[in-house]
Amino acid sequence: MSRLEFKHCYHLFYKNVIRHAKGCWGWRRSCSRNGYACVLGVKASRVSYEIQFGPIPKGLCVLHTCDNPICTKPKHLWLGTVADNNIDRAKKSRGKVRGSTELSREQVLQMRRIASNLKRNERKLPWGFYTRMGERYGVDEATIWQAVNFVTYRYSAKDSCQCSR
Repeated sequence: MSRLEFKHCYHLFYKNVIRHAKGCWGWRRSCSRNGYACVLGVKASRVSYEIQFGPIPKGLCVLHTCDNPICTKPKHLWLGTVADNNIDRAKKSRGKVRGSTELSREQVLQMRRIASNLKRNERKLPWGFYTRMGERYGVDEATIWQAVNFVTYRYSAKDSCQCSR
């Protein structure tokens, strides 16, 4: 990424990150199809890492210790290879992203109805929604985010409700 592009990403990053003293940092802007926070087509975690630690060596990926794809908190990021990511995924039993059965169809539809009602009333979900729902259903907040935002559990709109994407 050129220096000019990086400066623009840097500005947009700080404009859209939701910083918290404890836990993961939230994200206000768009996310990729697989749930990662993005800024100008670049994963926001990469921008965050470069701001805090400097350029990322070629061939390395930015990985999350928290396994939350929207998290951009530098303390939760580390560098590794694709192989490191695969090992980390296996150790933590991740990798059930597509077609996961951690949540029942009814649970997902209920979460989407709740999210839709909150968005209709407050125009956005309150901070901590994904964490609270994760605690309620016994899964992590990334799983909840992906289910509510149709990354996983892609039931048709008529089955789920009139949720906006």
